[in-house]
Amino acid sequence: MATYEVDFFYSSAEAPETYNQHMTHQTVSGVPDYLLGEAAVAHITARLLHDNPTFRRIRNLRILNTGVSPNSSKPTGE
Repeated sequence: MATYEVDFFYSSAEAPETYNQHMTHQTVSGVPDYLLGEAAVAHITARLLHDNPTFRRIRNLRILNTGVSPNSSKPTGE
């Protein structure tokens, strides 16, 4: 599973057409390693909307780092 830091704008349930909320450096963990590109963005967007009921819509989601899997790093010399 990978962990991503993302940046995005979102609208609230009270004003779904107004994207005036900017979220920076939000951490999303538990993203399957096999998801890349647009599939990863779609998964992260769905997770953010599910986990944050005050978010109505998300736009301009940008991944700030590559996926970091805790199992993928090996000690030096291996």
